[in-house]
Amino acid sequence: AVIVGYFIYGTILLMLIGYIDSRSYDIDYDKLPQPLSTRGLPLPETDIPVILPLDPGEAGKQTLAGIDSNNDGVRDDLEREIVYMYPENEEVRRVLRAMMKTGQDVMLTEGDHEHFERLMVRYFDFKQCYLYLAFGAVNPDRDYTNNRMLWGMIQNTTERKNRFEENEIKGRPYISSATPSCDSVIGQY
Repeated sequence: AVIVGYFIYGTILLMLIGYIDSRSYDIDYDKLPQPLSTRGLPLPETDIPVILPLDPGEAGKQTLAGIDSNNDGVRDDLEREIVYMYPENEEVRRVLRAMMKTGQDVMLTEGDHEHFERLMVRYFDFKQCYLYLAFGAVNPDRDYTNNRMLWGMIQNTTERKNRFEENEIKGRPYISSATPSCDSVIGQY
């Protein structure tokens, strides 16, 4: 009975997270505030020293892959925004970088095959870990503006938005594998 209770609780929690997450895609990204990293603000003081790539500006929107000048698998615009969003939390930044790297792989992957499934499961696992670390227990009253802004940046061109939405829909069946914690990605970020 206890195991069934945990299963039901976990299922409801994943459904609630999925609902909150799906609502983040229903927003008008043009109405979000300008990303922190593009406001001309000085580099925030971070908990550990960081070296950020330069802002790629409009050149970073010319291709689906964008610009990754330091070849770490994370687009430069997203890498910068993550530091501005969470200057005092290196663990959240590491999880977000891992998630963005996996998300980039998801966006650039074509077809419906085993590799795609593994990428989607990993992406959703990182996303659950990020939500767990950044927001704690699921709370619909929390301010998810930074979260939505980052999703808006991921999809900041028509080509990226279309590809992300197309692949995200393909990946929805795999979300049930994601856990509302960081257990499944410990040591991967």
